[in-house]
Amino acid sequence: MQKSFVIIAIGLLALVAANEQDETAREKFQRAAQNVINNNRAAGRVRAAPAVADADLQAATQKMYELDLQGNASPPKNRQINTRSTNGKLFLDAAGTLAKVQDKPTYKAFIALLDNYEPALGTAEAVNPQEVAEQNAFLDEILKTPVLQKAFDYLKSKGKVTTPASFKALLNKIWFTIYRRRGQPDTSGFEHAFVGEIEGPEATSAVTGFHNWIRLAQQEAAGKSQYIKYSGYGNPVADLVGMKFKWLGREKIKSTIAIGESPEMSIAINTICFLMAPNAECKVKLGGDVVSIQTYAWDNRYPAEQYVASAYYN
Repeated sequence: MQKSFVIIAIGLLALVAANEQDETAREKFQRAAQNVINNNRAAGRVRAAPAVADADLQAATQKMYELDLQGNASPPKNRQINTRSTNGKLFLDAAGTLAKVQDKPTYKAFIALLDNYEPALGTAEAVNPQEVAEQNAFLDEILKTPVLQKAFDYLKSKGKVTTPASFKALLNKIWFTIYRRRGQPDTSGFEHAFVGEIEGPEATSAVTGFHNWIRLAQQEAAGKSQYIKYSGYGNPVADLVGMKFKWLGREKIKSTIAIGESPEMSIAINTICFLMAPNAECKVKLGGDVVSIQTYAWDNRYPAEQYVASAYYN
């Protein structure tokens, strides 16, 4: 069924490509075909590669977890939640929870990015100089942290980066490059994974992405998200909570979120999995427990140009 869907869609897109004047039919076909594959992959309609479990990777992520607990991770007493809540609120005090972290440099820089995006896919993103400056400020702040320094050391040992400058350039490319998911330059890895998107303008359009607790607390405090229920998956050691919720009136069927994880840890651990196990289940270690992160890459016609399509605890 999955193969038939992809074959039919690619065939239809090939007919469209033949009428394009600005590109050759072959170029248009190749890009359209890759977009079909990317969209199906990110939506979970294409089977992921086998799980990757690597001892070095697990040792690195365990150390990053420990550094985060010693550094900027929010302790449980500062962000109490109720997974059995029936009043639409996951946090006992979302605004108070944010107040305890929002002035920390990496959190402040992260929160400054959250209003830079249009939620509906198919609506073009316009990135202005202030937003570029905010992206750079965020990367500069997280790169100062022990968590990102550990991630850099690990990735350098694996030949993925060479210098701190090359690491920053790589993070900027894979997380903040704007690319086309619904015809327009309408998305980025950062927006999808941490801010959240809506599949379309219709009232029935589903929420996609949205895997960050800071964003969830912010939107709950603003009355824009409503917790529905615990979705049956969690890990108390790593503070992972699987949940169903509504955002802007649309449903997110399931999102597994690491409650309390710092912005630098979110970027670091997902980046490692994206680079070391793209399009696969990546086995990391947090607090001594092995948990999974699933990443998907958004490919184009150039193999060196891959961006984060999705990244989340699975």
